[in-house]
Order: sequence, then structure tokens, then C-alpha cells
Amino acid sequence: MAAARISRLGGRRAFCAQAAGWRPPARVLDALRWSNTLGTIDQRLASESETVAFWRDAQTVTQHEARTLYLLRTVDLAPLPFLLKVGAHSHTVDPTEAHMIPLYFRLDVLRVAAARWGSMETIAKKVQHREIVRTRRLARRQQLFIGTRLKRDNSQSRSAAASSAPVGQQAVYAALVVNALIAAGKAAAYYYTGSGAMFAETVHSCADFFNQALLAIGLSRSLQKADQKHPYGYANEQYVWSMISGVGVFFLGCGMTTYHACHALISPEPLANVGLGMGTLAIAGLLEGYSMLVALHEIRREAAKSGVKTLDYIRDSADPLNVGVFLEDAAAVVGVGVAMTALGLSHVTGNPAWDAAGSLLIGGMLGGVAAMIVSKNREILLGQSLAPARTHLVLDVLRADSAVLSLHDVKSVMVSPGVARFKAEVHFNSVAIADRYLDMHDNASALRESIRAAESDADARRIARRLSQHLYLMLGLEVDRLEAVIRSKCPEFKYIDLEPL
Repeated sequence: MAAARISRLGGRRAFCAQAAGWRPPARVLDALRWSNTLGTIDQRLASESETVAFWRDAQTVTQHEARTLYLLRTVDLAPLPFLLKVGAHSHTVDPTEAHMIPLYFRLDVLRVAAARWGSMETIAKKVQHREIVRTRRLARRQQLFIGTRLKRDNSQSRSAAASSAPVGQQAVYAALVVNALIAAGKAAAYYYTGSGAMFAETVHSCADFFNQALLAIGLSRSLQKADQKHPYGYANEQYVWSMISGVGVFFLGCGMTTYHACHALISPEPLANVGLGMGTLAIAGLLEGYSMLVALHEIRREAAKSGVKTLDYIRDSADPLNVGVFLEDAAAVVGVGVAMTALGLSHVTGNPAWDAAGSLLIGGMLGGVAAMIVSKNREILLGQSLAPARTHLVLDVLRADSAVLSLHDVKSVMVSPGVARFKAEVHFNSVAIADRYLDMHDNASALRESIRAAESDADARRIARRLSQHLYLMLGLEVDRLEAVIRSKCPEFKYIDLEPL
């Protein structure tokens, strides 16, 4: 009765493979034909003695591991028996291209490796030597200039999406050039006017320039490819350097500006060349406005990709570059207005206290921006969850699938701009999966004939082994299919971990 209830439950819900455009390739389907064998392992399992030692030693390694750890070639592995398993997809592989990977018994691989190289000590020395050579080559290829490094990292990317301009690059480089020009102009204006507000704006622009340089460094380092030490890549470099940028805004911008404003209040000095200062601030305001619009355009574009509002993207996204540049430029535009007002009031009233008050206001504003930048990057580094609406969309899709009974321990975390990780424990509908297998290739009839032909316990055991292997493959296909469904609905989920209960 319970099985019938579960089967009816699965039958009432939609099957989502068509929605994702996902199809298992012919090789996978052929491996699930009951009349076929899985590689040559059926004969191996049928002839081995039924001992605990055999199953304890039946550890498997992939072809990649056999090549890298034991220095074997494909021709060395060809005679060995193997199991076929649905391969896991990395975030750079098209999820519709499900593929099968051979798994070799570790004892067989060790035997072949020892026959080729003589001993495991020789293999260990060769592997160590290879890693030393590889490390030296990588060290020689490292570049000191950010532009060269960005170009190299883009050319080495493994997908068309990764080879395009990284999120935030345009805004950071535009702000870097603009702030360099503005800082030079404000410094010259401060030299001729002696205005405290102009000094505050000069420090502000210098701080912005150095902070954009830090963001560019973080962007460059975040584009490094994932390796064994950092399997999820270096995307968090953006947040580390953005946080350092926020600290720089606080101490350089807020600290120095506030100190100079207090000094101007205690020892006021008359202003000169007010017209030059006002003109410089007006030009600076236009340039800062241009840089802010570039960042705002990038933010709107990324918000549209994510399907969220612009304000929600600024508040909740994991984009430290565009958001950081926008906040700093917005503060700069407001700061220019404050500085022009303070400078004008000081000139009209003849009271330099207005100029000092403007400096204090700019310093406080910079402190607030710095606190926002540090707080935002701190949240992301601690593991900020994805927007609830996106997570609920994925949950609704999975719960509507016939192969899923329930979901548990669901977690979704932002990894980098436009990249998220989804993890869930899935209670699969075993009846629905078994029915799908039996409906493939007329497996139900073939299995029935095999059971009728069984004459001994050994035959029954062999049938059970093959059936368990086929159902194991089916479960792997279901996981791959659900991952494809998730990516079709929410492309930002590049890392997906579905753990069967």
C-alpha cells in the first residue's frame, strides 16, 4: 500500500526533464540496458570469492587519478576491468552533456603502476619532481602588472561566459582613471585656495584612487583558476581587497579630513582664489557623476540578469566592485556639493568656519560609506545566503518533480558575483526511479526472463548485483537531471550538491 501511495504521489507531479532541455546521452542509456554488461566488471564480480577482504579492497580510482597519482597512460589502463558511473559536472561543463566515467579498482591500478615503474617510491619521486617543475613554470609566468594579468586570466578561462569582461571591471577602471584626474585637479586647487573643504575633497579623491587600485588588484587575483588548494577558486579575493578598500576610506578619507577640519576650526585661515576652487569642484562633480553613472549602468545590468530590483541588488548582492564604486562615487558627488556650498558660504560671509564645517561633514560622510563597504563585505565573507525568492524558486521546481519526495537541510550561499552554491539533502522517490528504469529498453521483460532462468543462489546474486549497479546509475542520472533543471531556472547556481537521503 505504501509503495502504491508513493507511486501515485509521484505520478501526480510534473516531470521536469523536458523543461530543462536535458537528455541523457546514448552511451548512458545503453549502459542501462539490462541485456548489456557494465564494462567487464560483471565477470570480475561473478568469479571473485565472496569475502569481506575483497569488498574492503574494492576501492576505485578515476582515470584522471590513475594518470596524475600513478603516472599511468590510457593504454596501461585499457586491459583493466572497470565500473561505469555518471560523472559529476563542474560549473564550467555544459550540464546537458552527461557523461560516463570509468572507475578502476585501486589494487589493479597499483599492480600496473608497480609493473611499469618498479616501485611506489619511484612513482612518488617522479610525482614530486613533476610538481616542482610545474610550480617553477607557474612562478615564471606570473605577471606584475594588473592589465597583463587580467588579459592572461581571461585567455585561460574555460568557458565563453568566463572569457567575457568580469563583473565590475568596467566600473573599476573608469573610476580609477577619473579619480586620478580629479585628485590632481583638486590638489592644485587646494594649493591656490587654502580651503579646508578643498583639502577634504583632495584627500577624498586620493583615497578613492588608491581604493580603486585595491579593487583592481582584488579583481585581478579573483580571476585565477581554481586549484587543489582553493577548489572553489579565488573569487573571495574581491571581498578581501574591497574590505581593505573600505578600511582605507575610513582612515585616509574620514580620519585625515576630520583632523584637518578640526585644525581649521582652531586656527582658521583666510581663503584665496575661490573662483578657481569652485570651477575645479564643478569639473570634478561632472567627472564623478560620469563614473557613478558607469557603475550604476553596470549595477542595473547585473540586477536585470539576476531578476531583482536595482536597490535590492545594491543592498543584497555579492558584487563588491560595482556597488563599492557606486557608493564611493555617490559620496564624492555629494561631497563636491557640500564643498562648493561651504566654500561659497565662507566667501560670502567671510567666516572660514563654514569651510571647516564642510570638511567635517565630508569626513563624516566618508566614515559612513566606509562602514557600509566593510559591513557588506564582512557579511559576504561570512557566507551570505542568496535572496529568498531565488532559493524558493528552486525549491518549488524540485518539489514539483516526480523523483523527489522531500528536501531537507537546504542551503544557498553566494560565492562571487553571479555565482552561487546550492546544497540540499534529497529524499528520492525510489518507486518512481525504479519504474523509469523498468520502462527503459523493455528492461522489465528482460529482467523477468533473467529471474526465470536463474537456477542457483549464484545466479540470483549476479542478477541482484547487476540490478543494483543499474539502479545506482539511474540515481546518478536523476541527480544530474535535477542539477540541469536548477541551472535552467537559476543560472547563478554553478555549484550544486544534491545528497540522496
